[in-house]
Amino acid sequence: MERNTRPLTLAIPEANPDTFAEVATRLHDRAGTIDLTDQQISYLLGELRQDRVRVHQGNSYLEGWDVRRTLTRIFGFGGWELTTTELKCIREHSVPSGTDGKKFRWWATYRAQVRLAVYTRDGRKIAHFEDGSAGESSNQPSHGDCHDMAMKTALTGALKRCAVNLGDQLGLSLYRNGGTDPVVLGGLPYIKDESPEVAEGPGVAEEQTDMSEVGGPQPEPEPEPAPAPPPAPAETPAAPAPDENPEEWAEKFAAALPGADLGKLAAMQNDLSNRLKAKWVPVPVARKLMTDLNRRRGEAKKAAGVPVTPRDLRLALILAKVVGKQIKQADDLHRRELVEDEEGTDPDDAMTLGERRAVHVRGADGSRVLVGHVRVDSAPVTARVVDEEAFTEWVSTVAPDEVVVSVRVRDSFTNSVLTQLKRDGKAVDPSTGELVDVPGTELELGDPKVVAYPEKNALEVLSEAFGRGRCLSGRGS
Repeated sequence: MERNTRPLTLAIPEANPDTFAEVATRLHDRAGTIDLTDQQISYLLGELRQDRVRVHQGNSYLEGWDVRRTLTRIFGFGGWELTTTELKCIREHSVPSGTDGKKFRWWATYRAQVRLAVYTRDGRKIAHFEDGSAGESSNQPSHGDCHDMAMKTALTGALKRCAVNLGDQLGLSLYRNGGTDPVVLGGLPYIKDESPEVAEGPGVAEEQTDMSEVGGPQPEPEPEPAPAPPPAPAETPAAPAPDENPEEWAEKFAAALPGADLGKLAAMQNDLSNRLKAKWVPVPVARKLMTDLNRRRGEAKKAAGVPVTPRDLRLALILAKVVGKQIKQADDLHRRELVEDEEGTDPDDAMTLGERRAVHVRGADGSRVLVGHVRVDSAPVTARVVDEEAFTEWVSTVAPDEVVVSVRVRDSFTNSVLTQLKRDGKAVDPSTGELVDVPGTELELGDPKVVAYPEKNALEVLSEAFGRGRCLSGRGS
């Protein structure tokens, strides 16, 4: 069959000359992500500087003026546009603040919807983003100031939410636990080498994107002091060999314990801890190996001539538990008595602020021997927030950009996951019921926990034993 090869023609109506001009203008105004310069791409893909980040109550954020500054640096003066599509007061109320009923305190809440558009250097639009936010101002003496603060808070919040779509330099990385490490890393439109390995679709590992192909060097937005030389990397044990088996490794580990000295045992414990952190060795196996290692360490200490026996150490733990509380109570009492004038005592015995007195004891030859000094310092001042709601309301009024909303996992679920990790090294996926590895977690193997449980009459028994010189005699069970 013969294909019709007539040329395609475009007819422009002569009766309306403005039509072609309008179409041409629209086509000229169209731009896309590839119209960004290499320097703009490199800057957008760079790491967010830590000194730009502000933290409030554990939440990280960028200030509104900083977002505007960064947009201007990347797109130039007039290279971005913010349009308010909605600004509405959704709540307002007041309460009398004076006895004459003529003065009031004001509260207001606004909702703002804005559109952020960014342009190329020749004025063509690249993209636009829309988002919204609510802002509140409370307990203000001025009606006008109250509304002004609420509007600015809502508009600034909406701008930040739009700008975050432009990546890490505008705050996107802060949504990942407040970090500044880049999360975008690269983009397929900017990769010049379109090899099959790069464009495998969703799920491509981030390491496959060669960022050396993206843009030129990132310009420094501000002069900064020369960075200090990086510290030498800490020595870490070699990673397990690909063909190494955890069961075989555990057998070799246990077989090496009997002849190991204290130095070798320390290295073996470090190796065991690192393998557990990497979730390479199962938790039950790690616990048993750690128990055997501590048993061998005790034998090695005994062979090395460590003078204190385990029985003495157990007795010392009970002694510390019983006597420690008594010493703490006596310590607090004596400190108060030194600065208080109690009835019936010599006023000169009380120490004053800044006073320093020497403490002596009698030596074997009867002379006074200086053993130390006691000084009275000024009382420390402690500031803390006791009413979180009232404090947040005040900050939202005087510094609205300092108030942030955080996203966090419920404590009960976090505790449940961590408990499963400690027991099994993995946690149950609620959607499948299977045990899986949990990203962002690690396991650390500590020393066995030693707990002392003194008897009720331990204080009397120990006091009598002290009088007979029988404590720490090595005769405990």
